Amino acid sequence: MKLDLNSIRSTLNLSLKAINACFSIIILPDEKMFPRLRQFFVNNGEKTNFIFIIDHSIYKTKITKKILIEKLKDDYLEPIFRCSIFASFGSKGQLGINFGIIEVKNSIKYDLTLNREFIFHFKYDLEKPRSKIFFEYFKNYKNFHLSSDPKEDILLQSQFMVIIPDKDDIDAIVSFIDALRSGAVPVLLDLDYELPLSNLIAWDEVTIRLPFGQFKQLPYILSSISSNELIQRRIKAKMLFESYFESKTKQFRTIIAALFEKIRLKSNPLSDRRSVEFIPKFSKILKFNFSDIKKMEYLGPINDVKRDSNFFQSNYTESTYVKWNLIRYPFSSFPSLPFYNNYFSQTHTTNDARDYIDGNFFHSNLSGNYDQSEQFTMVIPTYSREILLVKYLENYFATIPYLNSILILWNSLTTEPEWNLWQNLSVFFQNKRLKILKMRSNSLNNRFLPFDLIKTEAILSLDDDVFLSADEIIFGFRIWRQNRERIVGYPARHHLFDNPTKHFIYGKSQLSCEYSLVLTGGAFYHKFYNYLYTYVSNSEIRSKVDKLMNCEDIAFNMMVAHLIRKPPIKVTNKFKFACTDCKTLKAGLPISRKTDHYQIRNECMDSFIKIYGYNPLLNSQYKANSVLFNIELPKNMKSCFNNL
Repeated sequence: MKLDLNSIRSTLNLSLKAINACFSIIILPDEKMFPRLRQFFVNNGEKTNFIFIIDHSIYKTKITKKILIEKLKDDYLEPIFRCSIFASFGSKGQLGINFGIIEVKNSIKYDLTLNREFIFHFKYDLEKPRSKIFFEYFKNYKNFHLSSDPKEDILLQSQFMVIIPDKDDIDAIVSFIDALRSGAVPVLLDLDYELPLSNLIAWDEVTIRLPFGQFKQLPYILSSISSNELIQRRIKAKMLFESYFESKTKQFRTIIAALFEKIRLKSNPLSDRRSVEFIPKFSKILKFNFSDIKKMEYLGPINDVKRDSNFFQSNYTESTYVKWNLIRYPFSSFPSLPFYNNYFSQTHTTNDARDYIDGNFFHSNLSGNYDQSEQFTMVIPTYSREILLVKYLENYFATIPYLNSILILWNSLTTEPEWNLWQNLSVFFQNKRLKILKMRSNSLNNRFLPFDLIKTEAILSLDDDVFLSADEIIFGFRIWRQNRERIVGYPARHHLFDNPTKHFIYGKSQLSCEYSLVLTGGAFYHKFYNYLYTYVSNSEIRSKVDKLMNCEDIAFNMMVAHLIRKPPIKVTNKFKFACTDCKTLKAGLPISRKTDHYQIRNECMDSFIKIYGYNPLLNSQYKANSVLFNIELPKNMKSCFNNL
């Protein structure tokens, strides 16, 4: 059996010698190999602990620890087996993990939202009493498909798959996995049958479970399920299949993750991308003249002390549900998560007689029921736009509070910065608030790499030709702090369904009463999504972005919407980014100004939707402005923001 060791190493540390390992993992071979296995135990039995994993492509029936001991009939091996972890479908007890290795067919792409021809499919076995009873009752019904050996196209045309489990064989598990793979919602006619890792995976969000005695009411029960719920269950079934069953490597990693949950062991953290910096070349360090920037409204302390976010604060208190059912990636630890629930209401205190919070008092702290010292990191990919970019950076450092640092992602592989253009910013290089990072490739995916130099949970992603004013940035930051799992940004775009072609398309208009995407050329989001995009999301999507040199924002928006089932949030009245230097660019027009831009984005929409099996984008009908925006106020009151 072949496993992807590189993938497994991200979950646990591997050793080739049993004496160096806490656990030795044994995938039980064919019985002919047992003599060699016994010799391994003789040599290593006292040096390590053992995890036995059953490969059900070899063992066609459920294998329990008791059955295996009876098969071996070996006094030496029996105590080793009794005291070892045992992973097999149907395994129970404190040392049991109800999961095994099993052969699965390749993953397939299909539309999860289409109506299907058959109400349900049932794979019958007339040798089994309950299966025979069910078959005899439904064999003449229309729109129900019954077969002893169903073809793949039948499963893809069935809304549900009825499974009547039998405790003695593996058929129910095979049918269950086939149902997940094909998007046929599993219907189990058994209340006691334990599904794999039912203590970790919320199977009730996918599976419908009924007592066998109710099988005659099945047509009525299934017809009462709305199409919306049916699609939701299909989507979750596909997610769980792709996360835990899709390959033997993923099955192996799932077993190890379940073991870690059982013994309360922390999995390896996802790795940050090591940053490679350009070394600045300045003859001297200039003091930055903050007075050169015109006086603006007070938004918070400028050039304040750097305050990094705290990571890995929930090492042993993470939600099992979130890891296994929402993120569906329990194989590694994330430094932090955006799913924050605050149970404390922040109280404002004042020493004067006023009973309101106006703009002056509002900007005395960040408020928002969250850490008031929080800062954000600005990440800007660039390619041959130094003059304009440096001008923008000077303004940002002079006017923006709560700014931890700015990282410039240098995508030009054959040039390096013209350091004379950066001279005025030399002090920020010196105090490590500004860094230019060398990229390994000119890829739009670089924007979402989880660099080790990003020390904050909050990231402001900007294009190098985009300028946002200080009040726009701080307002966006405040809104994001109260919606940490969402993308919060400025220009938004929408998608449409083109009826003649039966495809979703990217909306060309910048003005629309609804939107479903926020451009990541100007958006706040949580660093968690960098890990998700780089290490967890479908690699086929990232490859498409690289191939077309476009669509990374569509991919990112779809990924977030797919996970949280919420649309992004648009802030302020900014609907587009002006290209102030398009006529003088050395590298040609920006991507969004090229003639085939919308054609390529339509291609991306179509490709990504096929990968997901549905369109994950959700529409929103509102934008966020500050509370007192356009409100006539008393003379002694200041608005939250002068212009927002």
